[in-house]
Amino acid sequence: MSDSFHARYLNSFELKVPSEHTINGTRYDAEIQYSHVENVADEHKTNRDNLISMTSRLIIVDGKKKNDYIETFLNHWEYIGNMQEEQCAHEQGKTSFFSPGSPKTTSTTRKKFLRRNLKKDKTILHAPFRNQYYYGYRGSLTIPPCSDVVLWYVVDKPMKISGSQLARMQSLIVNYRDSDCRKTTYANALGQVNRPLQSQINRDIFHCDESDYSN
Repeated sequence: MSDSFHARYLNSFELKVPSEHTINGTRYDAEIQYSHVENVADEHKTNRDNLISMTSRLIIVDGKKKNDYIETFLNHWEYIGNMQEEQCAHEQGKTSFFSPGSPKTTSTTRKKFLRRNLKKDKTILHAPFRNQYYYGYRGSLTIPPCSDVVLWYVVDKPMKISGSQLARMQSLIVNYRDSDCRKTTYANALGQVNRPLQSQINRDIFHCDESDYSN
C-alpha cells in the first residue's frame, strides 16, 4: 500500500486510537500503521536480519469534511461489523444493536462503494504516502511481544479526517466481536488501544524533508 517496498509485501495494518507517536510533544487523534516484511520467496529468505518495516500516518480531526481514503475502509469495516452483529443476533435470537454512527446501507451497496472507489482511482491505496516527508528510527513493536525489530517511518504531516469518522473508528473498535460472537477488543470504553508513550532511550531519530533533495 505504501508503494515503495518493492521486495516486501504488506503483512498487516493496524488502526490505533489515539496515536502512538507524537511530534514535538503533540499526540494525534489516531494513527494507522502498515507492517511490511520481505517476500518469502527463495531469493529473499534472509529477510534483512528479520526486521519489519513499519510505515505510519498520523491522523487528526479537522472539521466535518470526510477523508476519502479513510471512508473507503470505514464503509467496508462497517459492512463487516454489521454482518457479524446480525449473524450473532440471529444465533442468539436477539435484535442486532450495532450502530457504527453512520446511515446503514445494504451489503450490496457497501461492496459497490468499495469496488467503485478502488476502480476509479487505484492510487487511493497509496494516498497517505505519496510525496510525503517522514521521521525514521529503529524501534519496537507496539503490541506484544514488543520486540525491538522495527524500522519505523512516520509521515511528518497528519492526515485530516472528520469528527464523525473518528467516532465511527472508535465504535468499530469498541464493538469488535470475534467469530464466536464474543467482544474481544482490548480497548477501553473510549476505543483507545494505543501503547503508552515510550522513552527515546538514545534512539537515533532522523527527519527526511525537502532539505535532503537537491532538486
